[in-house]
Amino acid sequence: MDLYRHFIDGIPVYLARHYWRAYLWRPAAWFFDHQVIINAILFGQYKRLMSATMAQLEHQPQDRTLQLSSAYDQLTPALIDKLYPSPLHINDDSTLQLTIARTKVAGKLAATRMNNEQLGYKDNSFNTIIIFFLLHEMPAKARRRTLSECLRVLAPEGKLIITEYASLPEKHLLYRFPPSR
Repeated sequence: MDLYRHFIDGIPVYLARHYWRAYLWRPAAWFFDHQVIINAILFGQYKRLMSATMAQLEHQPQDRTLQLSSAYDQLTPALIDKLYPSPLHINDDSTLQLTIARTKVAGKLAATRMNNEQLGYKDNSFNTIIIFFLLHEMPAKARRRTLSECLRVLAPEGKLIITEYASLPEKHLLYRFPPSR
């Protein structure tokens, strides 16, 4: 049964087909947006990876920052705190994910829903763009188009911050256990 078809509504087909359970279905989105769950998925490294991402913002202009795609747990609130009083611009394909992001923050959040492969921003719109665990979920062509769009909307001398999986952790205990892969 193709349940994913209920979630397409402007959503890229790969996202609806492969990730609807995690990002587009409200009960699952609620489940995954908990520290213990997201930390388990990231092999206990969530706080370290988020801190490393936040550290990349040092010496960056705080005014035009884009978070490309929502992220579960505390990244968005941490970015809002760091950038205050400037707003954080956040873009996601999913209305549900943008709603979740809005519920976490009291600060300035400029949320837009559009396909990451075709951003509706002008060239050179942002000083900083943050991509946190998004690219590994995209097919190669979508990944290339998304990165191309990032480079288009990134200002000269701007910074593209990508936090993503590295090589497979084949020696990690959890990786050796097939259900946790």
